[in-house]
Amino acid sequence: MDREEVLLKEYEVAQHHINALNTQVWLATSIFLSINSGALAYVFKQGQHGVDGLLTVSVIGTILILILHFWKRWIKRVQFLHLITFHRMRQIEEALGLWKNRLVDAVDAFFDDSKKKSSEAGKKLEEKYKYVKPAGFTGLQWISRLLMIGWGFLIIREFSIYFGILEWLQNKIGV
Repeated sequence: MDREEVLLKEYEVAQHHINALNTQVWLATSIFLSINSGALAYVFKQGQHGVDGLLTVSVIGTILILILHFWKRWIKRVQFLHLITFHRMRQIEEALGLWKNRLVDAVDAFFDDSKKKSSEAGKKLEEKYKYVKPAGFTGLQWISRLLMIGWGFLIIREFSIYFGILEWLQNKIGV
């Protein structure tokens, strides 16, 4: 095999790797969001605020917070793997003289920067488009943070109700 064939095979493997990672991310996302939605529906439908409610929300919430924490860490790792793989793909494109992806990125950047002068956009293209930062991971990390915060508030609410803290606060404030 000559050098070009090796680079083309490596590029193909990198594309398959990116596709597999994307499939894993969206499959895991749909599973975790479904589990969280179901758990939230169960907790709100249950409506008990005694010992049972406290234990249910505490156990379910703590388990889901831990799962979401590790899911968020996994998402960061996948984003890092994307960056490395895209960087290598851009190196292979440069070595083989392939320009399609870089031109698509350039057009996207041009439309994103259409309010700036075209020379500034051109400089940005030269610096930025050796590889493309994958999109979507930041949103997934924010979703996991919001879900963790939501479960934390539910746990705190159940503790407050169980130990009478909310009633005490209402009496102190006079509401």
